[in-house]
Amino acid sequence: MSLEPMLWALKDSPTADTFERLILVTLAERADSDGCNAFPSQATLAKAALCDEKTVGRKLKQLQQRGLLGEGDQSAARHIPERYRPVVYDLLIPHSWFGHRIDRVNEERRQRGLAPLSARSRPDITPAPARVRRADFGRKRPVDEETAARGDLKSTDSQSPLNPKGAGGTESPGRGDSQSWEGGLQDPQTTPINLPGNPPQGAGGVDVPSPAGAGPGKPDGGDGKPPRPKSKKQQDAERRAAQAEQDQVLDQLARDGATAWWDHAQAQFGPWAGSKNGFMMLMGMIKRAADAGYTKQQIWAALLDCGRHVPSAQQWQGALGTAAGKAAVPGRRAATPMYDDAASHPRAEQPAADSAVDVVLSALDSR
Repeated sequence: MSLEPMLWALKDSPTADTFERLILVTLAERADSDGCNAFPSQATLAKAALCDEKTVGRKLKQLQQRGLLGEGDQSAARHIPERYRPVVYDLLIPHSWFGHRIDRVNEERRQRGLAPLSARSRPDITPAPARVRRADFGRKRPVDEETAARGDLKSTDSQSPLNPKGAGGTESPGRGDSQSWEGGLQDPQTTPINLPGNPPQGAGGVDVPSPAGAGPGKPDGGDGKPPRPKSKKQQDAERRAAQAEQDQVLDQLARDGATAWWDHAQAQFGPWAGSKNGFMMLMGMIKRAADAGYTKQQIWAALLDCGRHVPSAQQWQGALGTAAGKAAVPGRRAATPMYDDAASHPRAEQPAADSAVDVVLSALDSR
């Protein structure tokens, strides 16, 4: 992206309407300093100009006819598959507009093996055509009989029954009308206010909305009858669904964390030579740590402490213990102190807890 095409398209281009201006600015954003080699798709132009692709195609033809655009070197987009390849356009910014910047622009073109811009190759552009006014411009809108009978378009503030004086507008009441009675406002509220940032009081810490039909004074069934106990099949289905939701959340967290750390490690330690499955191993370590209750900050601190693309199990255990401030067990002789918990081992297949949703929320509470 270069500044010159953006400035010309935004301020000095002779565009006829808003659509042309937005399309031209979007092209200029992706052009070189001389306005060449811009090839966004028509879908991208339509999204930027807030119109449909047919309108974009029509406006592009009009801009070419008036000399603001021209088809450029189509090989600039040769890296895009042919079936998806858009048209490459050049913004025909006049030579006279560049002023003292023309030397730098021509030097950049020379380095790319292109001829310099001149007044002949980039002539001035004629002003945009004047906008045609609508045929009914300045005429009063026709009023149907029903609206005229009501007087909706002819009534004024002075004709309102709330303003008998005919002054128009609104008037404030006299001083003292809005004063409170002695003693002030009595607040009947007896329970504490739970703002959106504060969890409601209770053991669960989660504000679960009441089901439809349940209200004060009614059982959960909503029809005056106690709810039926869930069958074991329903409980197992809900438990599996909650476990799948928990795994999905942990997988996404592990993928994001591993990607961020991998990029950081590539920048800090250089290319990593080793097993091709290193990234998947790192995802598994982060997922198990999050499932064991470690926060994002603790996991990132442990990775920084290890200082490797994929730490060993022993390094990972010790780093997690240090990040969480937990005591470490001394190893053999002068070995590094060990810290061992569920975060460094695959999760055992055990019966799920009574409420897997509570487990997910408590594990991710500090993230």
